[in-house]
Amino acid sequence: MRVHLIGFGSVGTLIAFHLRRALSKDHHVHLIYKSRQVARRMDPHNDGGVLRLLGKKGTVLERMTGFTSEVWYRSHSPAEFTKGGQHQPPWTGERQDVHGIDILVVANRSREVESTIRRLSPRLSSSSTIVLLSNPLSTHSILATKLFPDVTTRPHFILGLSTHGVHLRSFMHSFSHPGIGTLKFAIVPEPGRVFEPELEEPLRLSNISTAEDPDTERYASLRNAVAAFTLLDLNSSWIRFTDMQLALRKNLVAKMVVHCLTALTGKEAGSVGLSTAGRRISRRLCNEASDIFRAEHAARVAVEVQHLLDRGQAQTYQDIAVDPFPGGLLPESLLTDCEVMARKNEHNRTQMLGDVKAMRDTDINFLNGYMLSLAKKYEVPAPSIATLLNLILMTTDHNLKPAG
Repeated sequence: MRVHLIGFGSVGTLIAFHLRRALSKDHHVHLIYKSRQVARRMDPHNDGGVLRLLGKKGTVLERMTGFTSEVWYRSHSPAEFTKGGQHQPPWTGERQDVHGIDILVVANRSREVESTIRRLSPRLSSSSTIVLLSNPLSTHSILATKLFPDVTTRPHFILGLSTHGVHLRSFMHSFSHPGIGTLKFAIVPEPGRVFEPELEEPLRLSNISTAEDPDTERYASLRNAVAAFTLLDLNSSWIRFTDMQLALRKNLVAKMVVHCLTALTGKEAGSVGLSTAGRRISRRLCNEASDIFRAEHAARVAVEVQHLLDRGQAQTYQDIAVDPFPGGLLPESLLTDCEVMARKNEHNRTQMLGDVKAMRDTDINFLNGYMLSLAKKYEVPAPSIATLLNLILMTTDHNLKPAG
């Protein structure tokens, strides 16, 4: 097994460390660096580099070696891309580069995911597996729409959500892990395959593929990816896709509220719920998000009901038992999620606040922007979510002159 990984922020570094720890040396953990500068700092001796887990006082608790690495822009000749970075020819599901990728773990910033996958697409095939760890709801939607529109030939996808607290030290070489959380992941459903049989707990690798499966080769990377992530010592669990969708929606709203408010106020995350004004804004955002999710749920149920009626599996609407709207997406539950995230990161500076202070582009379009795309699709007003998005965009607009 060879696992490629790109993106070495807090989550990517944690995953790389634990993949190397969990897998035997027969399996490769291959790090893809985005530039020579990053490669020189991460891997100065060209031997794969070293990741260090630090304790409370900065002492090294564990060193992890045995990685292999490359600089990603060397992977292809410039002739394979147009000036805008578009891959030529269009995606066919076939690998076009001899240096193929079976499992690709993507942990870089959300706004970089599309360009990263587009650049690496000649090395991918319909037998590859892509694991998305950065705002996977929105990034998967973009990839499925723009890069891999044909569901029968696109790579397999796994969506992951980490709640671990990680602090990077010494520019990616070292990290501390003060906040123990969970790592949940789920397989995106595919036509003609049943990865999650009803009433079966826990889920089993044999649901993905077996030796007798005529398509076993195509699903080998997916099975291996699930097996590898299950081994990680990160309270890791393979969950059903519907449960993952719920968890990701709740996490997205909490990040939208906490990250945006800290970025606009310049305060620590713990301050979000301390002021009356902060709670009032948070409640409005959660109300709008819940309304959007309720409209999305109603539209999905309507399609499912009509499908059953068209197939003659039910005579009337009253004959059909529909899934209720999840209680976890009600406004009060979403507000509680925001408060929990704020408390958990009480004295931390959010990533968005760091971006705003440095006048860098933020991931706002993958939080508020994603919610607004749903609001538009289902015709739900979301003025507070839209206002917050535009305020964040204003703070990082280089064309606006600072006061004074």
